Amino acid sequence: MNQILVIDDDDAVLKLTSLYLSRAGYHVEECLDSMKALGIISSSLPDLVLCDIHLPGLDGYGLLSALRAQPATEALPVIMMTAHADHPGFRKSMKLGADDYLTKPLDREELLDAVAARLARVRASAAPVAPPAPEQDAENLSAVTRLTDYKLVRKLAEGGMSSIYLADQKSTGQRVVLKLFPLKKGIAQEAIDRFVQEHKMLERLHHPNIVEIYAQGFNDEHLYIAMEYFQNGSLNEHLQAALPEAKAFEYAIQIAKGLEAAHRAGIVHRDLKPENIMVRKDGTLALTDFGIAKDLNAGSSMTVHGEVMGTPSYVAPEQAQGLPVGPAADVYSLGVMLFQMLTGRKPYQANDPANILYQHINSPIPKLPDDLAQWQDLVNFLMTKSPQTRPRDASAVLAVFRAFGLE
Repeated sequence: MNQILVIDDDDAVLKLTSLYLSRAGYHVEECLDSMKALGIISSSLPDLVLCDIHLPGLDGYGLLSALRAQPATEALPVIMMTAHADHPGFRKSMKLGADDYLTKPLDREELLDAVAARLARVRASAAPVAPPAPEQDAENLSAVTRLTDYKLVRKLAEGGMSSIYLADQKSTGQRVVLKLFPLKKGIAQEAIDRFVQEHKMLERLHHPNIVEIYAQGFNDEHLYIAMEYFQNGSLNEHLQAALPEAKAFEYAIQIAKGLEAAHRAGIVHRDLKPENIMVRKDGTLALTDFGIAKDLNAGSSMTVHGEVMGTPSYVAPEQAQGLPVGPAADVYSLGVMLFQMLTGRKPYQANDPANILYQHINSPIPKLPDDLAQWQDLVNFLMTKSPQTRPRDASAVLAVFRAFGLE
């Protein structure tokens, strides 16, 4: 049975963390004092240490430095904990040799995943080393080899500040998608906050029509999110022509159901488009890429008034004008995608993105072909220029679909 030492001066946090770990089958020792903890570690070396950063006297950074300075404990897995997550804290912990970094209040699943990953890494390092397999792709870059539980297969995409890789998780054998964000000099704190926020929002969303997140972590070069891999690609790859009418509405309903889960959690996606709708092998869809999503429950937004977020072909009129947006903006984007799924073309097209934005704001909603005219009122309702006259959120959209006999 693995032995874990938990160090925290908050007795309530200590007891809850110990409860989570003991119920998962670990033997746990609790300690409120960092100096006492050093004595425990030297006398009975645990398999892993969970340590709060902000401790009286010798803080977590000091304890970590002391462990890394001794040959007997220099390789001891240490996971740092703090209620004050920030980029300097990430960097300092990693420079001192931390293996992972968790924010409080601790999420049970995140805690257990982090602990299991660290212990698996220790077991793997102790096992006989097999001859290295041939590299599957030249993109297996040395810059990311410190993500030791993942073997990169190939790069899938590059967008904004992040890189997307197909990877195999060594400890589970599972194929995943890794979204990597570089931690390097000159990276704006806001960009880091957005990446961290994406994970925090996604871990609140558990729905069949939303991408599944497996893990989040970091080293001193990257933040990363490991998520579900979709062998059938994105919806965009299935829209080379109009979809059959029944399939278009089946997809629209699935997208609306995923959005409903997000909207109920107070999250507006803000970049809903076919490239961000993934297709599973069984034909079900999942929303992904919440990188610019807005959390309506947050105390403040990282969006500046007047800043246009999203993809021009799919943004709502209020979004195109840089105005505040709510769930109704996602409803408009869904309407645009429904038009595209039914017709095989986007409702507004131009070579100039500014022209497309202008059309979203000012141009009439295009007409569907005659054989689809029965759905014009539905498309008009979803794509109404004013958010006040659109369905207010995805739950309202599903009610409208039911009214049209579609669900």
